[in-house]
Amino acid sequence: MKKFVLTVAAVLFAFMLTSDLAAKNAPVSSGSPAAAVKTFYSAMAKSDFVVARKYVVADEMKKMIEFLEKMTKEVPSLKEDTKKDFTPLANAKIISEKITGNKAEVKYSYTKDKKTKTETLNLQKVKGSWLII
Repeated sequence: MKKFVLTVAAVLFAFMLTSDLAAKNAPVSSGSPAAAVKTFYSAMAKSDFVVARKYVVADEMKKMIEFLEKMTKEVPSLKEDTKKDFTPLANAKIISEKITGNKAEVKYSYTKDKKTKTETLNLQKVKGSWLII
C-alpha cells in the first residue's frame, strides 16, 4: 500500500510539473491586436519577461527581452529602470487598430518626459493569437 501511495504521489507531482510548464509555454490569448500591445507593455513594465516574450514573433526581439531579463537578474536595480521606461507605454492610449487578414497595425500614443509620442506596432496572427512582429 505504501508503494502505491508513493507511486500515485509521484505521478501527481509529475503531472503538476508538466501542467505548470505547459501553462508557461502556452500560446497567449489576445483578443485583439490592441490588447496584445497593452499586455506586452504591461508585462515589460512589471519585468514579467516570460509573458512579454509570448507576445513577440521576431527572434531578435525575443533575444533582446532575454538579455534584459538576464541583466535585471544580475543588476536588480535595472527593474526600476525597466518599470520607468515601460510604464508610459503600458498606459498608452490606442489611437487606431487596423486589421487586414492575419496582419494588424496598432497606432498608439503615450507621454514620456512631458512629451507625447505616437508610434505604430505591426502584429501578425499566429495560431489564433496576435503577436508583435
